[in-house]
Amino acid sequence: MKRKGLKIAKWTLGILFGGVLLISILLFAFKDKIIETTIAEINKNLEVPMEVGDVEFAFWSTFPNISVDLLDVEIKSKNTSISLLKSKKFNLRFNPFDLLMGDYNLKQINVSDGELNLYVDSSGRDNYNIVKSSEDNEDSEFKLELQAVTLKSMRVSYLNEITHQEYKSNFESVRLTGELSADEFEMLTSGQILLHSAKSSGVTLVKNQEIDFSLNLNVDQKKSITRLPMAQIQIGGLPFNIDGKFDKDSLKFNISSNSIQLTDAVEKFSIDRDNHLKNLSGKGILDFNLSIEGGTKSTDPIDVACAFSVKDGEIIEPTENIRLKNIQIDGHYTKRDSTLEELILSEVRFDSETGPFTGRLSVIDFENPKLKGFAKGTINLNAAHRIFHLPEFDQVNGKLKVYCDFEANQKSNNELQLKRCSGDVTIVNSNFKLKNDKREFQEVNGNLKFTTRDLKVNRFSLKVDESDIRLDGAFSNVFNYLYNDEKLAIDLA
Repeated sequence: MKRKGLKIAKWTLGILFGGVLLISILLFAFKDKIIETTIAEINKNLEVPMEVGDVEFAFWSTFPNISVDLLDVEIKSKNTSISLLKSKKFNLRFNPFDLLMGDYNLKQINVSDGELNLYVDSSGRDNYNIVKSSEDNEDSEFKLELQAVTLKSMRVSYLNEITHQEYKSNFESVRLTGELSADEFEMLTSGQILLHSAKSSGVTLVKNQEIDFSLNLNVDQKKSITRLPMAQIQIGGLPFNIDGKFDKDSLKFNISSNSIQLTDAVEKFSIDRDNHLKNLSGKGILDFNLSIEGGTKSTDPIDVACAFSVKDGEIIEPTENIRLKNIQIDGHYTKRDSTLEELILSEVRFDSETGPFTGRLSVIDFENPKLKGFAKGTINLNAAHRIFHLPEFDQVNGKLKVYCDFEANQKSNNELQLKRCSGDVTIVNSNFKLKNDKREFQEVNGNLKFTTRDLKVNRFSLKVDESDIRLDGAFSNVFNYLYNDEKLAIDLA
C-alpha cells in the first residue's frame, strides 16, 4: 500500500513537472511574439509612443505569472521638453495560460527607478492625458484585469501654470491592490511618500515631510465615483484624519489633526528642521483643519481652506531651559478662485522670561503680496534661535525690544511700496555670527526708530574683530534707497 502511494505521488509530481516544463517551452518559443505584441499593444493605446531600450522575459522567477520587463522606458510629453515618464524597469505581469490562448490579460504593473512629471501649461494643456479612449481601440488585444499597481523609487512632480501649484515628491513605495478592472471594487492603497515641497505661487507651504498611509477606497467605475471613508494617515510621523470623495467632475477632501501635541508639531513641521528642535517638552494641542475642493479638469481651480490654532500652549527647550508660556496662535490660509490667496495670523502671543510678546500678520495675494503686520514685545534672541532656528545666523544672543506696525505692497516687478510704517527697535547686549561669515559681531547695543521714510540711530555701537563702531544720526529716504533705487540722505555724528 505504501509503495502504491509513493508510485502515485511520483506520477503526480512527474505530470505536474512535465506540464510546467511544457508550458515553459511553449512560452519561450513564443517569447519574441509575446514581447513584440506587448509593446505594440501598449503603443496602440497611447497617443505618445513608449520608447523601450531593452526587454527581459521571465517565468520561473515570477511564477505563476509571466513577467515582461521593459527596460529604460521613456514616454515623452506632448507640450514640454520634459519627459512625462522615465523608468529603468516597467514590469508587466500576465497569466501564462491566457498568453498561450492569445489573450493578453494584464494582471499587474510595477514601475520603478524613474520619474513621473505631470505638467499643465498656461493655456490649460496637460501632458498626461495620453491614453486613447476605448472606442478608439476596439481591436486591441490588450485587456485589463489588473489586481495590483506598484510605484517604487519614483520621483513624482506636478506643476500647474494656471493654478500656480507645484509639488515635488518621491514615491518610495506605493501599491494599489484589488480587482482594479471591475465595475465596483474596494482598492487598498498603501505606501510611503516623501513630499519634498508643496508650493503655491512660489511660496513653500510644506517641505520634507514623510507621508505614510494605508487606505481602503470604494470605487464605482460605472458612476465614476471614488469614496474614501474616514481613515488615518501619518504626516511627519504625526496622526491626521482624512476622508473625501471624487468623481469625473469634482473632488472634495478633508484633513484634520488628531490630538497633535504642540511640541511635536514644532519639531516636525518647521521648514528648516534640525536636531536643535529635538526633545522639546511642554503642553498644548495643535488644532488643524484643511479642506480641499474643486473640479477635476486640469484648468479647474482648487479651493483650499485651512484653519489652525493653539490654545494655552507651552514649549520648554531643555538644553538652556528656555520657556515660552501661555502660547496663543490663531490663523488661517485660504486659496479660492473667487478671492485672493491669503495667509492670516490674527493672533500670535506668548510669555517668556523677557516679558509678553504679541503680534499679527496678514499676507494677501501671494503673486503681488499685500503685507500688514504688528509686533510688540521683548525677544530673547538666543531662545528664538534655539526654538525657531533663524537660518541667517550661526549663533546669536542678547535681547531685542520691538514695536513695529507696517503695511506694504509688493508689485509684479518686485518693487516694494511702503504704505505705512512706524517702529522702535532696541538691541541690548547682542553677540552674533552670520552664516558663511568669519567675523563675530559683539556687544551690539543701540536704538533704531523708523518711519516710512527715515531711520534714526541713537547710541548704536558694536565691536567687529578688533574694531569699535559707534553711530548716531539719521538716514533719510532709506526705504526707497533699499528697494526702489532712489537716493539716500545721510546725517551721522
